[in-house]
Amino acid sequence: MAFTKHNIGDFDFITLRGIWSPPAMVKVVDQRAGVDGTEVTKTGTRGRQFRLTSIRDADNYAAALELYGDYMESIDGDPVNLIMSDAESESAKPVAFKVDVLNVNAVELRTVGQVAGNSLSDEGGAILVCVWELVAIAQ
Repeated sequence: MAFTKHNIGDFDFITLRGIWSPPAMVKVVDQRAGVDGTEVTKTGTRGRQFRLTSIRDADNYAAALELYGDYMESIDGDPVNLIMSDAESESAKPVAFKVDVLNVNAVELRTVGQVAGNSLSDEGGAILVCVWELVAIAQ
């Protein structure tokens, strides 16, 4: 059985999609007119901005809307842990580093019915899909 864990801070998700960018060494290339050669300077480890798309289910539309409100409040918060793991076992090391939430945009918020026999039941849940704009925090 696969072990999956997808979190941005205290928020957990069915999945997080996208390419993450952890803090990394940044180099600046300097070439001046009339001077032979190239200078490369290391400016230090820096965080980079990136986007992830989260998918989360909720009990109903109102609960999903409230959850989106909580996501929006995280923009004003301190940096949080990003954890992404689709590993086949709990012993595999997940992607994990700190991020600051810059923005959260809901791209899909809809109710989902449940199938009961051959008909669709009104007792369904909701799906919330959001695009998170994050920046990795170098420590």
